[in-house]
Amino acid sequence: MAAAAVVAALAAAPARAEQAFSPAGPWNKPIAANPALEPTSAAQVNALATYIRLKADPLHPEHSFPYFQHANYSTPIHRVGAGAPKRSLTINGNRPHQQTLIQSINGNGGVPFPPGAQAADGTDGHITVLDTSAHVLYEFWRASSPEQNAPGCTQALDWGAPCHGDGQWHAEYGGIMDQYDTDPGYFSNAAWPGLAPTDGWHWGATATSLPLLGGLITFEDLRSGVIGHAVGIALPDACASYFVHPAQRSDGNQNEPTCIPEGARLQLDPTYDVNADTNPPLTKAVERAAQKYGLVVHDITHDNVGFAGQDPQTEATNPYRTGPGVGGIDNGNRGFFGDRQPYNLFQSFPWSRLRVIAARHCTAHPCLP
Repeated sequence: MAAAAVVAALAAAPARAEQAFSPAGPWNKPIAANPALEPTSAAQVNALATYIRLKADPLHPEHSFPYFQHANYSTPIHRVGAGAPKRSLTINGNRPHQQTLIQSINGNGGVPFPPGAQAADGTDGHITVLDTSAHVLYEFWRASSPEQNAPGCTQALDWGAPCHGDGQWHAEYGGIMDQYDTDPGYFSNAAWPGLAPTDGWHWGATATSLPLLGGLITFEDLRSGVIGHAVGIALPDACASYFVHPAQRSDGNQNEPTCIPEGARLQLDPTYDVNADTNPPLTKAVERAAQKYGLVVHDITHDNVGFAGQDPQTEATNPYRTGPGVGGIDNGNRGFFGDRQPYNLFQSFPWSRLRVIAARHCTAHPCLP
């Protein structure tokens, strides 16, 4: 497509949805010019790029890294408005910090799960609900729906636990955030009114207290062609001894000097010429976001390297496979993926051109810039 036509298509693309989190927060604030780098940045990036290269399998690319999670191990976003009915939720397991969470949820009347809503497939069972009228965010890990927990159910949940048989919503962990449009973008004692100083920091569906929505590649991002925020990246493991802002906790187990901590911001070298590479439009959109905002390590996988795109279960048709391409450009009705598979979108990403932005090393919350 001619350059003028591409510009016209991008200009006609749908406007982005309401921005989540503060414009000055870690997700939406651009990286300053000439930022300081970690002293071990080059070694950290080399270790990551080497890991990805060694995992490449040209004969079986579907088993290669990195991956673009979208149909499982991501999260659907269910948006509801004023007056949406709320459902009770049970938090299973005797996990610390969840008592104040369920009290906050119950004090707000429950969760406005839409009828028929389901968590993403996979052992994480993630789900995100946004009350766009009250500006309240809900997210959960290992969530199961009333349909999955119907009386008399026998099908085990994806993570191996038995279904509950009570026709109710259940989860094993989660978070609730008030005024998500102005919150910095991580769970803390300011996430909900009335929390004690020690409450809230351990909330959220990830092990970093970073919301699933922070760094998620959404349909609005891809339809507009521009990812106007930092992009979340999950690594196989992370540093065991420390984490960095915006993460507020960590589950890393790595002790090598080249480990990358959770919360780390990896910037793609701004001098890298995105226009000159041969990567598909979705990858280029991530590259440009990585230059301007960075990639934030929001979780670990114990195996894979990858990004997360919004789960398409809320859509009438799967926009990754059908409809216009990234930026609304006509690509023969092949959707955001075009002629690619999710496992080969990032095999030519310029991993070696990343750099790790310097940040204060934290061992406990609050972990501030």
